[in-house]
Parts: sequence; structure tokens; C-alpha cells
Amino acid sequence: AAIHAVVFLVICMHYWMPLEEGFDLCYKELNQMGTFTGLGYIAVNIVLFVILFVGDLIVNAVIYQLVKRFK
Repeated sequence: AAIHAVVFLVICMHYWMPLEEGFDLCYKELNQMGTFTGLGYIAVNIVLFVILFVGDLIVNAVIYQLVKRFK
């Protein structure tokens, strides 16, 4: 939970501005990541916001089951 809180706070501080400017900054950074990795904007979005998100959910579910089992 602490790791998620820290990551959330870092993201909030990085994009803390009017919503339109925060969105534009995010779009610009995703385009830069797409160019840098050679994947493109859409693929970077899929990796970050689908694959990594689902992976994080699975890891948290496994950790929950392990903690519940040893409780």
C-alpha cells in the first residue's frame, strides 16, 4: 500500500496543474516514450494503462491471498 501511495503522490505532483495542461503534458510524454521505445503512442498507452495495470492487480491479488493464508 505504501508503494502505491508514493507512486500516486509522485504522479499527482508531476501533473498538478489545470487539467488541460496536465493532459497535454501527459500526451507529450507518452509520445516521447513511444518515439524513444519505437512502440508508438498507442502501444505505450496499452502497455502502461492496460498490461501494467492488470499486472499490478494480479500481483496485489496474489499478495492478498498469501497474507490471508498465513494469517
